[in-house]
Amino acid sequence: MKRAAKAMLGSVGLLDPARRMKRLGERGLQAVCRSLGVTPHKAMEQRSYWEERGKAYFDEVQPILSDDDPYHQAQQEFLAELAALPWESLLEVGCGFGWHLHAIRSQHPDRRLLGTDFSWSQLARARSYLAADRILLGQADLHHLPFVDGAVDLVITSGVLVCVHERHLVGALHELRRVSRRGAIMMEYAREHMDSPTRAALMREAGWHGHTYSAWLPRAGFRLRKAFTFRAFQSLPQRMPLSFFYAEKV
Repeated sequence: MKRAAKAMLGSVGLLDPARRMKRLGERGLQAVCRSLGVTPHKAMEQRSYWEERGKAYFDEVQPILSDDDPYHQAQQEFLAELAALPWESLLEVGCGFGWHLHAIRSQHPDRRLLGTDFSWSQLARARSYLAADRILLGQADLHHLPFVDGAVDLVITSGVLVCVHERHLVGALHELRRVSRRGAIMMEYAREHMDSPTRAALMREAGWHGHTYSAWLPRAGFRLRKAFTFRAFQSLPQRMPLSFFYAEKV
């Protein structure tokens, strides 16, 4: 069935991201792929997408800097979880303009912090945003991180794995595991936490991938230790909730 579906998609140019988006649009593509039992690729997987969007991303997400924004409140909850863990060094993969790294530095002035992103436009903004924070930044792809095994105690992601197709997810998780000594924190939109028809529908129509992390993490050599939906989103049933996962390396 999957072989036939692949042949069918290939015959109409739907295995090529640019061609498929032009012909069907996101919703049409998802409907076709769901009927065939195939997970479609998303525009957000592409580096070119983030090079372009990264030019305006900082301005786009300004509301998260406000205390009353649910993402800001979720960040405070994340920082409390991070403070309870033993670590001396941390790498954020897909650091964007450096929002989390800046917040971590403010609470942990003497820890070693690193950040990578595959978008040069995002890193350019991060270098400005983090200018006073003594954080090493570098361009890198999630699937090929330029670090030795066990380079840092913890690796974190935020809204990054949702940009990874399920075909490549285990490999991406393996790479996070490889460079960490203790484990990983992931703040992502998770399929297993879409707890209402409204939220399930939001996930189906989203421009990113919703994974079931409790199932995928063990396949990559992680032991899931903690998982929950951030409290700030629990009272917002019309919004897609952001989830927290902490997994230890085994």
